[in-house]
Formats: sequence, C-alpha cells, structure tokens
Amino acid sequence: MSGVDALRTIHRRPLVLAGMLATGPILAAAAVVALEVLRAFQPQSPLFAPPRRETLAEAIQADDPLAAFAFVRSGQDPDALVAVRDVRWTADQWVLVSPLMWAVASDSPNSVLMLLTAGARLPHEQDRRAACFAEALGHESSARVLRAYAPRQLPQPCPHWQSGSAPLTAVLAGSEQPRVQ
Repeated sequence: MSGVDALRTIHRRPLVLAGMLATGPILAAAAVVALEVLRAFQPQSPLFAPPRRETLAEAIQADDPLAAFAFVRSGQDPDALVAVRDVRWTADQWVLVSPLMWAVASDSPNSVLMLLTAGARLPHEQDRRAACFAEALGHESSARVLRAYAPRQLPQPCPHWQSGSAPLTAVLAGSEQPRVQ
C-alpha cells in the first residue's frame, strides 16, 4: 500500500464513523416527524387518543373527569356504589364503594369536583367520611373541596381508622358497604 492510499484510509475512517453515529438520530427524527404529520391529519386515531374508560370507577381512578361525566350524562347515578378492586386500597378484594370515596382514594380531585357538581347527593354513610379520609391521606385539594361543597361531612377532628394493608377497606368498615364476591 502506498502512502497516498494509507492517507485516504485514515481520512475515510472518521467520515464512516460520523455517518454511522448520525444514522440513528436522523432515523429517530424522521420517525417523530412522521408521527406528528400523522397526528395532524388523523388526530382521532387510536394511536393518539386517550384510552377508553370502560367504567365510572376506571375513569375516576384515572382522574379523567370528562370520561367520568360521560358515564353520568349517559344515565349512571353518581351516587350508585361502584365495584372496585385494588391491591393498595382494598387488599385485592372486590368492594362496593361510593364514587366519591373512590375519587378520594384515587387522589382524583377533578373527579371529586365533577361528582359534586354533577348532582351527587352523597346518601351513603361512607360519603360523610370522605373529607376525613382525604385529610388522612394528605389529599388536601380534595379535602378542601369536600369541606366547602359536600353536605354532612364529619366534623373535625376526624376519627382515626385502624391502619392496615387496605386503607379504604378500614375507612369503610362499619358503613353499609357490602363486599362483592
């Protein structure tokens, strides 16, 4: 190999290396641009739309007040007990709970406000415990809304519930709340 050929090889290596390093980011940028163009022309595509909520409880847990209100608007009673199952809140047991208490447990302040403005009358004994439960969990925004707008909340100081592996179940103990099999 002559000196000229060796020099060409040495100068070509950085160009090849730079080309290899730049290929990934260029392809990623092209993919992002393609997705944004697709979003501009088909914004309702399932690729870009939020996931559909199947139940009022699911919408509340996701703090999606628009989806939750769609259930209420279509005829679901905002005071009707909903079946929930959660490892953290109910020890992975099915429990019937008011939508308001589920909104408090799920730290969904927008859903709390939606339920109150959508006509929830809060007829269940467990609903009287909602503000105290929100305060016990440190969900201050939900507690403020409940103290201001929810009727018949338990006065302060709030009772202390037994600590355990399922806080929602502990708070509901003693109310009319049945278990679902």
